[in-house]
Amino acid sequence: CEQINPKTRQQCNKSCADRSGQRRHEGIIHDLTRQKPCCVLCDPERTFTTKSNLNQHMRTIHPGV
Repeated sequence: CEQINPKTRQQCNKSCADRSGQRRHEGIIHDLTRQKPCCVLCDPERTFTTKSNLNQHMRTIHPGV
């Protein structure tokens, strides 16, 4: 990936095994219009790249909620 990483403002340089992995990476990391899942119990700025990452956060940081 030769796009700019939105967090670091540096060139990304991520390599993927195939085109579908590359498209997934670009959609998750570089699509600034995509709404990222966030934790409503933490700081609203706490976002996650995928819903499964948010679910893992909820299980480990906020168990039983």
